[in-house]
Amino acid sequence: MPVPAEMRWGKGRLSLKNPLKLQLQSSSDPIVEAAARRLLTRLQGLKEPATGPTLQIRYGRPGSPEKFDEERYSLRVTPMGVTIDAPTSLGVLRALATLEQLPVAEKAALPARS
Repeated sequence: MPVPAEMRWGKGRLSLKNPLKLQLQSSSDPIVEAAARRLLTRLQGLKEPATGPTLQIRYGRPGSPEKFDEERYSLRVTPMGVTIDAPTSLGVLRALATLEQLPVAEKAALPARS
């Protein structure tokens, strides 16, 4: 996995005791949705609550590795939820891979990042 270009750690944590609720933009790529759901299952089991902290994913368009599309992303974790912003779906996939590596203390919480 590539090393992030910039990272800032906060003092708070996002508890995973209350499962994250997935919020995708309306024109989501099915690959992004499947990857996000797999991540949530690995982090917290098969729970899908109606309410709770949000994993919000926003991006511009589907990306293509063959076209060397942008893979950059912004990942923000706060005690209120997680936000991923990227110009393409490739950036979202990279952000999800990073997010999966963040949990601490037996996957009980995510450290805050901005």
